[in-house]
Amino acid sequence: MLVAPVAREGVGARSALTLLLGALLIVVWQISLAPHAAKTDAKYRVTAASGINQESRAFFFMRHLGIFPLMTRAVIREDTRAEAERQVREQSNDLLMDDGSTFRSGDRGRTYLYWVDGLWRGRALLPSLVPAHALAFSLALCALWAGFWWQRRPLLGALFVAVLGSNPWQLFATYAQENVFSWPITTFVLVLGLCLPLMDKQKPARWYPWLLAVLLGVGVATVRTIRSEPVMLLLSVSLVYAGFRHVNWRRRAAMVLLMGVLFAGTNKLYDRLFVRGVEQTNAWMRRVGGTPYNGPVRSFHEVWHALYCGLGDHDKTLGYQWNDVAAFAYAYPILRARHGDRYQWNTAINYLADTYDSAGKYPIFWAEVPGYHDVIRDKVVGDIKRNPRWFATILAKRVGTILEKTTPVSVAVGAKRYQLEGEWVGPAALLALIVFAFMRRWRWVLLIVFAAPLSSQALIVYSLHGMTYYGCFHLVAFVLIAYALARALARVVTRWSTASDAQSDAPAVERGVWWDRVKTASGAVMAMAMLVSIGRHLADRAVAVRASSIHSQPYHARNVLDSDLDSHWFLPDLQLGWLELAVPAGRVRVVRVWNVHNNAFHCTGDVSVELRQGARVVATSRANMTALCNTDTPQVFSWPAPVEADRVRINVESFSIHGAGIPQVRVE
Repeated sequence: MLVAPVAREGVGARSALTLLLGALLIVVWQISLAPHAAKTDAKYRVTAASGINQESRAFFFMRHLGIFPLMTRAVIREDTRAEAERQVREQSNDLLMDDGSTFRSGDRGRTYLYWVDGLWRGRALLPSLVPAHALAFSLALCALWAGFWWQRRPLLGALFVAVLGSNPWQLFATYAQENVFSWPITTFVLVLGLCLPLMDKQKPARWYPWLLAVLLGVGVATVRTIRSEPVMLLLSVSLVYAGFRHVNWRRRAAMVLLMGVLFAGTNKLYDRLFVRGVEQTNAWMRRVGGTPYNGPVRSFHEVWHALYCGLGDHDKTLGYQWNDVAAFAYAYPILRARHGDRYQWNTAINYLADTYDSAGKYPIFWAEVPGYHDVIRDKVVGDIKRNPRWFATILAKRVGTILEKTTPVSVAVGAKRYQLEGEWVGPAALLALIVFAFMRRWRWVLLIVFAAPLSSQALIVYSLHGMTYYGCFHLVAFVLIAYALARALARVVTRWSTASDAQSDAPAVERGVWWDRVKTASGAVMAMAMLVSIGRHLADRAVAVRASSIHSQPYHARNVLDSDLDSHWFLPDLQLGWLELAVPAGRVRVVRVWNVHNNAFHCTGDVSVELRQGARVVATSRANMTALCNTDTPQVFSWPAPVEADRVRINVESFSIHGAGIPQVRVE
C-alpha cells in the first residue's frame, strides 16, 4: 500500500537512492525558482539594515593581485591583472583601503563570497553574491533532507524542504538581492540538518557528535564574518546536546565546551588574520606610494549603538530613533564636553571632519571617538534601570510584532505559489507549540524552539522594517502540523486496509471495525485543528491514569493517551508492572494496546488485560505482543458484548532486552 510507508515513518531501512534522488530534485527545484525570486511579494524585504556596503569594489584587487582590503576611486578600464597593475603603477593616489566604514566596521568575510561568482563566471568587476547564496542555500536544503533521511522520515524531510525552500523572503534574499540577508536562514537550515541525527532515538556513530561540535564551532564562527545573527543558533545546538541522552552529561558538556572553544578560537584566528592582512596592505601601500589606513579596526558591528537605535521601534518618548545620526546627535555634546574641539562633526557626510590621514581619505567614524560607546551604554542602561516598565512594554510589543509580522507558509513550484499568510499565522504557531508541549511531543517542541534564535535580533535589537522576517518558527510549526495530519490519515487508511484483509480471520474484531473507522477518521481530522487538539488533549488528561512505576518523567504513564507512538510509558529497566486507566463511559468492548517503538532496546512480551468494576475483576484476556514490537499494529483485546467496568488494568508479565513499555492504549 502506498500510504503504509508514511504510517511507518521512523522505522525500516534507508535507501541511498532516495537520498541522492531527493538531493538532485532539491537542486533542480531551486534552479527553477531562481528566475521568479525577484517577483515575490515586495513587502517581504528587510529595509532596516544596510548589509553590504562597498565590498564588491575590493574584489577586483583581491582576485587579480591578492591584496585585501584595497579599492580605487579611478575608473577601471578592463577586468584583467594588467589593468590592476596599471592602476597601482599610474594611479596610486586613487587607491584606498576603505571607503566609508566598509571594512573597519567588521563582518569582513562578506567580500570573500564574491569568489564563487569570480570562479564560476571568471569576472572580478561587478561581481554578484547570488551564486554564493544559491550554492549555500541549496547545500543547506540538501543537508536538511539528509538529516531527515537519516532519521528514516523522508516525508517529514520533504515537507521541511518544501516550506523552508519556498519562503518568499528567503528566495528574494538568495536569488535576487545583492546583499547578505539570506545567511541567517541558510545557516539555520544547514545547522538543523546536521543536528538531526542527535535529535533521534537511534544513536548516531560515536564520532559524529564530536565532529559536529568541531564543524559548528568553526562553521558558525566563519558565518559570523558575514552576518552575526546565526551565532544565536549555538544556543539551539547546546539545547540539542543537552537532550542527547546516548552519552553521559560529562561528555555532553565536553562537546558543548569544545564547540564554544573552537567558536571563540576561530573568531580570534580570523581577527588576527585580518589585522595581519591590514598591516601587510598598509606596508604595500607605502611601497607603491598610496595612502595607508592607520585607524582602528573592529571585528564586528557595535552592540550598544544598535541597542540604542533599536529602542525607538515602539516608543520614542525618551528620544530613541532607528537612525545612526540620532544616536550620534545625542552623544556629540557629551563627547565635545570631554574632548573639546578635537572632533568636529561634518554634517555634509555625517562623519567627523577629522581624518586618520593627511590626505583626508579616511574620516573618523562616530563610533571610533573615544568614549562614544560608554556614553551610549550609560544612556541605554540608565533608562532601562529608571524605567523598567517602559522597557518591558517595548519587549512585549516586540514579541507581538514577531508573532504578527511573519512570512507566509508557502510552497512554490516555478512561478506558482500556494500559501497561507496573515497576522494569525504566528499566534497559531505558538498555539501549536503549546499543544505539542501538552502532548509531550518533545522532539517537535525542540524543532520549533530550535528556530527561535532567528527571532532574537527582532526581540533584542529592533523589530520593524522586516527584521522579523528572519524568523522561521512558524514555518517549522506548520510543517509539523501538516506532517501529523498526513501520518494520521495514512494510519487511518492503513487500518482500513488491514481490517479488510483480516475480515475472514478476525470476525470478533470486524464487529466493531466500522465504528472504529469513524472514530479514528474523526480524531485524525480534529487533531489537526489546533483548538480542537487542545480540547481533545485536555479531555485525555482528564482520564485518570495510574501505573505501578515509571522509568523517569519523560516516560510518564499519561504518554499512552497522547496519540504519539514515539512517546512511551516505560517501566524501570528489568522490572514488571501494570498500567491502569479509568473508564468514564462505564462500558468496555475493545482495548487496543500498542507495543514499544524503541528499536531493539525494549519489547513488551506477555500481557493480560483485566476489566475491573470496583475491586472485582469482571473479565480478563491475555496475549503475547512480542511480534508487534516496533510496528504500528496494536494488540486487540475484545469481548463479544460490552462489559460493565470502571477501570482497565494492563499487566506486563514479560519483556525482552532492557525492559517493557507501552506507547498507546485505546479503550472503546
